[in-house]
Order: sequence, then structure tokens, then C-alpha cells
Amino acid sequence: MFKKVLVDHFRKKSEEKDARERYMTETYVKLTTAWTKKVDKVENSRKRKDRDAKARELYEKIFPELRKQREDKERDHRLGTRGAVRSEADIEDVIERLQEQEMEDKKMHSLAVIPPLLLPPDERRRKFTNNNGLILDPLREYNERKFVNTWTEGEKEIFREKFLLHPKNFGMIAQSLERKTVAECVQYYYLSKKTENYKQLLRKSKMRRGRRGAAASNAASASAQAAAAAQAAAAANQDIMGGPSGVLTRNRNRNDRDENSRDGCEGSNRSTPNNNAIKSEPKDDKDDE
Repeated sequence: MFKKVLVDHFRKKSEEKDARERYMTETYVKLTTAWTKKVDKVENSRKRKDRDAKARELYEKIFPELRKQREDKERDHRLGTRGAVRSEADIEDVIERLQEQEMEDKKMHSLAVIPPLLLPPDERRRKFTNNNGLILDPLREYNERKFVNTWTEGEKEIFREKFLLHPKNFGMIAQSLERKTVAECVQYYYLSKKTENYKQLLRKSKMRRGRRGAAASNAASASAQAAAAAQAAAAANQDIMGGPSGVLTRNRNRNDRDENSRDGCEGSNRSTPNNNAIKSEPKDDKDDE
């Protein structure tokens, strides 16, 4: 039963729509025909032609290019009615003018304004009132919201510090605040960005970090230079105190070698027997005999 009523309702709506469109089409054709006849009657009247001729002569004297355009149009019209051209130059002229006319038509179509659609009476009576997000008393709403999401001085300081470490990363910032969500951090940022001037704070923080990095690098280079200087001084002290290299060490080694050679020579003289003593001993034996 409900299906039949629903089908009859939609059939009736469709018939009414077709009838309305048919009536509008017939009315438009009648009015267009009457308007066209009226325009032709006005434009083809003798009085209108004389007035247009006088105005055309006046404007063509002031603007010679208008006369050239009129002659070109008349020539194209004659060629079109005759259906033949005399030379290739005429063909090229006709093609060029047709292209210009086509570009002009495209330009006029782009500038044309499409009128709004004509809706049926029942659709025109329909209205939609959107009350989504409607605030009847903005001042009272603003005063109430001031006490909903309050920020203590400690939370503001934590937000500022974390924002300088993680700019606009409200998820990381909210992790450091126990009683605040990401949405509340975003809301506080946009409510306080004009008074806190976070961009200037970020610039100062970056400059401070740059100075600290430069100072740390300078300290590291200075410590490296000091270590290198200490190592060089230790090497020099080692050379002076008898290391494996150095002028003093070489001289001392040379003196030690000379002393060792002299001691060796004396020892060799003591251990080597005297030839004269060996030869004199038999003589003593013979005397004893």
C-alpha cells in the first residue's frame, strides 16, 4: 500500500515537472519570436538606417580602422553569398577573418554571465536555516571560556621552554604538561602568540645556541692545541734528558764510545805479554846454570 502511494507521488511530481518545462519552453519561443520581430522592425526602419549612416560616417572619420573593419565584413558577406573566391589571397583573407571572428566569439562567451536557474515554486519556498555554531551572547560566552582553560605561570613557562625546543610540535609539548591536551596547547598558542612573540624568542634561542656551539668548538680547538703543545714539549724534554735522538744525546753517546775504546786499549795492554820479558827469561836460566 505504501509503495503504491509513493510511486503515485513520484509519478505526479514527474508529470508536473514535464508540464512546467513544456510551458516554459513554449512561452520562451513565443516571447523570443515577438522580440525578434520587434528588433527587425526597429533596425530595418528608414529612420534608423539614416541615423546609423550619419553616426557611422562620423565615427569612421575619427577612427579610420572602423571603416576597414566594416569593409572587410561586407566583403566577407559578399564572398559568402557568392560562394566562390577569385584567388588564393581571397581564401587566406577569409580564413584569417573567420579565425578572428571565432576568437572574438570565444571572448564574448567567456565574458557572458550565466543567469541563475529557474526553480519551481515548491523548491523556491524551501528554506534551510543553519544554526550550527550559533552564539547568541558572544560576550557571555567569552567570559565563561576564560575560566575553562586556565594556565598557571609554571605551565606557561614549561610551554615556552618546550616550544623553543620543539616549535609548533604540540604533541611533544603536551607530553610535558599533565593537565593539558594537544588541542588546549594549540588554543593557548594562538591566544598568546601576539603577546609572547614566539618568533622573536625562536630567533634569540637560535642565536644563543649558535654562540654556545661556536664557544664549544673554540674551547675544543684550544684544548687540542694545548695538548699538541704539551706533547711537543714532552718530546723536547725527552730529547734533552737522553732520549734516542738529539744533539746532546749524540755527543754523550760519542763520548761514551771514546771512553769505552780507551778502556779497551788499556786492558789489552795489560793482558798482552811483553816480548822483552819473555826473551830475557832464558838468559836468566842460563846464568843460573
